[in-house]
Amino acid sequence: ITIERLRAIPIPLPPLEEQRRIAAILDRAQDIKAKVSQRSCLLQALARSLFVRRFGLPSENPRDLPVFKLVDICNPKQWPTISSKQLLGTGYPVFGANGLIGYFDRFNHPDPTVLVTCRGATCGTVNISPPNCYVTGNSMAMDDPDPGLITTEYLAWVLRLRGMHDVISGSAQPQITRQGLEAVAIPVPPIEAQRDFANELRAVARIDNRSRLSEGSLSDVSKCLGEQLIGGSRA
Repeated sequence: ITIERLRAIPIPLPPLEEQRRIAAILDRAQDIKAKVSQRSCLLQALARSLFVRRFGLPSENPRDLPVFKLVDICNPKQWPTISSKQLLGTGYPVFGANGLIGYFDRFNHPDPTVLVTCRGATCGTVNISPPNCYVTGNSMAMDDPDPGLITTEYLAWVLRLRGMHDVISGSAQPQITRQGLEAVAIPVPPIEAQRDFANELRAVARIDNRSRLSEGSLSDVSKCLGEQLIGGSRA
């Protein structure tokens, strides 16, 4: 972007007092949005606390839980990656390295699945996909978890708290491979204790979802306020 181009861009310029009024309203909306976002972070911390209270930190395994290799309780797999040209505006959600990246006309995961980002700067991030979505090769899908041994919610949180830094390889392009995951082992509590934990998480998730919806609504409100206030002052 050159100085000449910037100089050529016209902007509405209401009187100074009107500018101050608009800024004060938008600042207030931003403050509210920040508080909602902080609440979401606190709810994530609560979920972490629920895990630690029940099971302890995975690295310490204070309950002396049996330890299993990750590849013995699920099947880490990379699926074919969809190019940006193949993505659609509607359809089934597509999940890549950084979450939702678009939509496609079919899905490869009918059930919620634990995903570990396996390429790029966010390598090692753990998420859970929604049902009926397409997972690309930028995330390692923890497919076919043993339903009698592990729940999706417990698997996601034990990997988050364990951390995946020790299995990240590559210098120019960080990556996690199936071979690297073969060295990962996790403590596994009784399935009933995992299900109780999952029920607690669902209660937290209901509050978190309402918080995220509020945050999204506030973003829309803030944008509309800006457009209306500036547009109104220009009229």
